[in-house]
Amino acid sequence: MSYPNIILTTDPNLSFAQYDFIQIVHDENNYIEARVISYNTSTGELIANPIHHHGSGSFNDWKITLAGEPGTGTSGQAGASGTSGTSGTDGTSGTSGTDGTSGTSGTDGTSGTSGTDGTSGTDGTSGTSGTDGTSGTSGTSNLLASTEWNIESEYQISSNEQLTFSGDYVLDDSYLYIEGSDEQVEYSANKFFKKTGKIFIGGNLLLKNSQIENDGEISVGGEVILTGNSQIIGTGTII
Repeated sequence: MSYPNIILTTDPNLSFAQYDFIQIVHDENNYIEARVISYNTSTGELIANPIHHHGSGSFNDWKITLAGEPGTGTSGQAGASGTSGTSGTDGTSGTSGTDGTSGTSGTDGTSGTSGTDGTSGTDGTSGTSGTDGTSGTSGTSNLLASTEWNIESEYQISSNEQLTFSGDYVLDDSYLYIEGSDEQVEYSANKFFKKTGKIFIGGNLLLKNSQIENDGEISVGGEVILTGNSQIIGTGTII
């Protein structure tokens, strides 16, 4: 393959001569093998005919040297492939990535439907009847021969009366007045008692929503029991 001549300007008075083989070198990868056509020792102008070139590119820095005639032998056979190199060691593991941000919370589910009403329970059994209370004791009375209980009545024991009851004496919604007096009665030499109404009760005195106005004397062998709106008033005594 033929190439066009190249013209170079180098130093004058060098020893280049026609037909010399030269190398025009920029670096080991970019150089030209050529043959001198002419050289002017006065101006340093060099005209050369390229034979081979290696590399490519445009460069301003070249070095010109004499060289031997390029060989014309054929290229030798390619050498056998070298053995494969050993595998490199594994690289270190990369650092873990940062955690992603948490996802947003899901929306609340819809409320479930209300359950059906349960069936009504069976009625409970009736409770047993309570036992009957014991009957109260009947008291005797001298106010009325046929009355044991004095119910919804009004009575008066005058100052010259004295009544005795062996059992309980009961007033139920009733009123009893025991009269008093300042009159003195001599029952023995120089011995007197005040003439007042008196009532002697061997058992209990029971008042239910009743009232006794006592200006005389009440003697009770048991207890005095007031229930409901009951009271005993007056200036007499209770023994």
